[in-house]
Amino acid sequence: MSQAVAKAMPAERVEVQLSQMEDKFAAALPAHIPASRFVRVALSALANPSLAKAKDSAEGRKSVFDACLKAASDGLLVDGREAALVLYGDKVQYMPMVAGLMKKARNSGEVASIVAQCVYAADTFQVDYVTDGPPIIHRPAMTDDRGEFLCVYAVARLKDGSWTQPEVMTRAQVEAVRQRSRAKSAGPWVTDWTEMARKTVIRRAAKYWPSSTDKDGVSFDDVVRRDDEMVDLTPAAEPTPIRAPKAKAAARLIASATSHDADTGEIIDAEATDATDQDV
Repeated sequence: MSQAVAKAMPAERVEVQLSQMEDKFAAALPAHIPASRFVRVALSALANPSLAKAKDSAEGRKSVFDACLKAASDGLLVDGREAALVLYGDKVQYMPMVAGLMKKARNSGEVASIVAQCVYAADTFQVDYVTDGPPIIHRPAMTDDRGEFLCVYAVARLKDGSWTQPEVMTRAQVEAVRQRSRAKSAGPWVTDWTEMARKTVIRRAAKYWPSSTDKDGVSFDDVVRRDDEMVDLTPAAEPTPIRAPKAKAAARLIASATSHDADTGEIIDAEATDATDQDV
C-alpha cells in the first residue's frame, strides 16, 4: 500500500481499510487459512490500546498493513499465540511467537513434536546430552508455588524417532537476548515474559533441527528472519585503541626508572624496590 493512500485515510478508519484488504490477504495466505478469519483476528489485535499510537501517523498506519501482510505471507495469525503485532516507536511490527514457530517447524515434515518449557526450583529436572533416550527429564511440581525460575529448555523429536540436542538457557541468557530486542520494554516481553523465554530457546535449539520448507511454502528460517527484524543487530562500538608511546617518550620512561632486572629486562619500580628492602 502506498504512503499516499495511508496518509489520506483518517486514523479512525484504519480498521475499515484493513477489512477492505481481504483480497490482498487472500493472495498472500496459504489456502487453508480463510482471509475472512485472518482479518477478524487482525482487527481484534488492533483493538489493543498499546497499538493506538500507530494510528496517529501515515507511516504508522502503513506499518499496520505491512505487518499484517508479512504475517499472512508466513501463514501465521496475529492472535498473540502464533504471532503478535508489537509497537516499536510509532510503528507496528509483526513478531512470530511460540505457537507460530512450532507450527512452522512441525509443518516442515521432519519434526514430529517439540517440547519447550520453563523450569522452576521445585521441579525435577535433568538434562543428559549423551543418551539414546529422551535427553531431558522434566517433572513440574504439582503445587501453586513452583519456586523461582531456573531455566528454560527446548528439544524436538524427529519423525524417525530420534531426539535433537537439547538447548537450555538461564534467565541471564534470556535477558541478554531481550536487551537486544527493539520491543524489550513493551508488548510480550513485558506481558508474557515466560512465552518470550520459550520462543527464545526454541530459536536457539532450532539450529540442530532439519531445515526445510513447509507445506505453505515458507521455511522455519524464513520466519526466524522475520523475527530478526525485531532485534537490534547493530554491532556495539569498538573501544578506542590504546596508543603505544612514541619512541622518545618510551626512552624517557625507561631512563626515569631506577633499575631493571638484568635477567628479564623488566623495569623495576623504585617504590616497590624500597618496600622490598624494608621488609627484608
